[in-house]
This record gives sequence, structure tokens and C-alpha cells, in this order.
Amino acid sequence: IIDNWSHKHIVAGAAFGAMVELSTSYSNRLLIYQTLWMEKITYCVKNYFIMKEPVKSIQSSIRDTFEIQQQYQRKLPMHQSEMGINICRLISNMAHDEKNRLRVAVKGMGSISWIMAYCMENPTIQLYGCFALYNCLFRNEMAHYQATRKRKGADSNYGDGNDDDNSNGDAENEEPMEMIVLIQKILHRYDGQSDEYDEDLVSAANKLLKALEPNGWRSMMV
Repeated sequence: IIDNWSHKHIVAGAAFGAMVELSTSYSNRLLIYQTLWMEKITYCVKNYFIMKEPVKSIQSSIRDTFEIQQQYQRKLPMHQSEMGINICRLISNMAHDEKNRLRVAVKGMGSISWIMAYCMENPTIQLYGCFALYNCLFRNEMAHYQATRKRKGADSNYGDGNDDDNSNGDAENEEPMEMIVLIQKILHRYDGQSDEYDEDLVSAANKLLKALEPNGWRSMMV
């Protein structure tokens, strides 16, 4: 279904939801690993969760996304929210198996980060995104390095807009911002001082921050 209907976001979102239910079983995950499931996620993230407005470079696109959200108070359509939630849940389930966790993390963390950055106003997506990122990082040193490395030309202000304009915006390989900065932005929006306070989300985000600390990937928390 996803192969033939990925251009229809409502159908693709529902198909990802079916895969979420299937992926709760270890035997089903083994079968899913043999498909091009991550490539389908990457395609949908590129087409539905990366801002289409002109930007100076891929490094500045996240900053522009936040500015556009703040200016227009954009509300995410329900079907797009469903797709984002299901993608995060699917990657979270697929990262449960230690044998395949690195492969899932390397290809999946960028997509999760893009979705979370694009859907900052949706606490459910942020919650499942935190769950998925934590599962990717759990006892996974290489994924921890990927999540905490500082991109060339990037800083806590999400870039200065003067980076190489030849970046292609590949959601699979590009990190939209340092993950720590992304999580801090979530905490700033949903902490106890905010009208949008979400206790479960704040707890999950703090747990993820601990996993992003040096040697945090060794955590015994589950």
C-alpha cells in the first residue's frame, strides 16, 4: 500500500499505523527488516514534514520553520499528525532489537528529528518522538555519537544562514539541528511554567536528555 499510495498522506499514515501494530511482534519485525520500510519513511518525511517555503540553506530551514510557526500559529492537519505519530511509534518499535538498533538509529533519528521540529506544537508527536529517540540511543554508542555531534557550521542558534546552499535536505542523512537543542526547546515550551505543560512529555524529554549526556547511552533505564 505504501509503495502505491505514498503520495496520498492519509493512506500512507494509516498504513504506517498498521505497521506499528505488526511491529509489536518480534517475528513481524524480522519480516519488516527485510523490506524497504525506512526508505518509505524517508520519502514521507521529505514530502510532508520539511518546510516547503524557500530557505537560504538546509541548515537555516529549522530556524525558519520555528519563525513561521510563531508568526502564523500553524495548526497541523489531523491526518498529518497521525502520520507523524505512527512513524515515531514504528521506529521506536523497530529499535527494540539490539541486533538491528544501530541500523534503525542511523537512518531513523534524522527523520524523527525533522518530524519533531516541524510539529513542535503537537505534544503527542513530541512524546512518541522522545520515546523513539531514546530507544535508538539505548546502549548504542554510535547512535549517541551521531545524535550529539556538532554539525559543520551549526550552533545553538540553528546556523547563521550562510552555510553551503548545495545541501540537498536528505532527511535520512541530515540532522536538522543538534538533538540536545531540540529537546531543550521542547522542555522550554512544555515545562511547568508553560500553559501547555505536559508532565509525561517533560518526563520523557528529561530522560532523553540524560541519555544524551556523555556515556548516557549506557543507561540501564527502560
